[in-house]
Amino acid sequence: MRDRHWKSVGRTICVFVALYVIVAVGTMPAMAQPHVINDLSNDAILRRTDAGNNDPFDPQVQRLPDIIEMRLGGFAPVNPATAIFQGMWSPTGGFMRFDLVLDGLINPPGPVGYDDLNPIYNPLLYGPSPIYGFVEFDIDADENTGGELDYPYGRYLGNVARFGGLPHEPYMANRAAEDYTAFDDDINTAPFVDRSGEEFHLTFLAEDVSAIYVRTEKPGGNPSVFESGEVWDVDAEWFHRAHGWEPFLFQCWKANGRYKPDVSLRFAHDTTTNTTTISLVYPLTNGAMTLGRLFPCNRAEPNDGCPDNENSILEALTDLQFSAANPVAPWDPNFQLLSDWATKVPANYLTPESWRMSALVGSAYAMEPLVGSHYVWTDVWPNPRYGDFNGDCQLDAADTALLNAYIETHDGQYEFDDDGVPNNNSILLHYYAGGCCVYDTDYNGTVSMLDLIVGGDMNLNHVLDIADLADFVEAMLDPVLYSNTHLGQNPVWRGDLNCDDRLDGLDIQLFVRNLTGP
Repeated sequence: MRDRHWKSVGRTICVFVALYVIVAVGTMPAMAQPHVINDLSNDAILRRTDAGNNDPFDPQVQRLPDIIEMRLGGFAPVNPATAIFQGMWSPTGGFMRFDLVLDGLINPPGPVGYDDLNPIYNPLLYGPSPIYGFVEFDIDADENTGGELDYPYGRYLGNVARFGGLPHEPYMANRAAEDYTAFDDDINTAPFVDRSGEEFHLTFLAEDVSAIYVRTEKPGGNPSVFESGEVWDVDAEWFHRAHGWEPFLFQCWKANGRYKPDVSLRFAHDTTTNTTTISLVYPLTNGAMTLGRLFPCNRAEPNDGCPDNENSILEALTDLQFSAANPVAPWDPNFQLLSDWATKVPANYLTPESWRMSALVGSAYAMEPLVGSHYVWTDVWPNPRYGDFNGDCQLDAADTALLNAYIETHDGQYEFDDDGVPNNNSILLHYYAGGCCVYDTDYNGTVSMLDLIVGGDMNLNHVLDIADLADFVEAMLDPVLYSNTHLGQNPVWRGDLNCDDRLDGLDIQLFVRNLTGP
């Protein structure tokens, strides 16, 4: 009797302690702000991926997803079980939070036929402007660990060239695809498009939605459509560990190397700012996940590598370390993606503010293309600089030489130039599903010297001269007017001469120098 009494008291004390931890975590003052990335506004641009680059897509009907901001950091939910998205940024909160802020009303993605058991194509299921794409997280800031072996042409490194340049981040040097020849299924040949370094990615695909919770419904709205001012929580396998490791991971035998936990994404539209924020809150450790249990005195489940029970960033990384230290196929060249994790300490990588990110977002064709990808890409981060073909963030003679060399090498070449006229200094690109070419800056399917971008050429005549001065001033004072009168060109693409993703007073001196210099 006495033993039962003390066990009951012990359970009561344990519950109170756990509730105190939850309240304390949820109410502690914020000790750190998240890492915030502001993207260039109004830079969404249509980049089709179908084989002919001509399948119908109406941007007047389907809004182009345009990244405004990304936020990443530690987070302390008020209650992980019942209010995981409510709380505050905190480096000791036990969870990571990622927010993707998009311009306008953007809908959750509908299925696009990738479910092997039930291949339905209905991207507009939840509204006319769905988002698709990937946000990749390089947790250990090591570009040589992690990546995508089967579908690199669907990720940032495989598509950034569609936006007219190569990324200038040093850790991405020699990794982005210049054209379709980059996808050779060989991890050891440059460019290393297969080796993004990502440990996890957020994937905007909705083939496996398990539940939708409408938290805020538009008065008089359609309950099955995500509309203005609404807030939805959508449960699916949105968050994946890098797939390039799967053949080598065996700690959880039933998972076949995969780590795709069922998580909730919040889609929230703000009518005041007319922005849509997509949020993910995910536990850094299994212990953090335990706080949300109905009976929190149960111990956290061990790191068994299985995503179908308690799961977390630490568990997924511990699985990497375990499998790298006990390799099953160390002779396989692709094992290089995992091998360095043998000596890494997983607990050292639980600071989300220090993780690297890249993003590729877009939409999908309303009607399924007969040949090619289902997606149209619209925005990326990090942004490349238009016309920067070597990733040094300059528009100079080196870029001119690279464009010239590409034309000279491939003009009239089989499977590169389809115009049937050799040596005409123009290449009609041999497109196929997933193909792209960084030198096709205007994305019209041909490469010629008209694709050269001259820094400061504001009137789009491929020459920098005094005639650009008035357009430069207009672009600074009224960027909307400039864009409307210059073929939709974002003024930053032409006038940002110091490569800071802005057109401002810091660019004036460089403009004058280039105008008056040799």
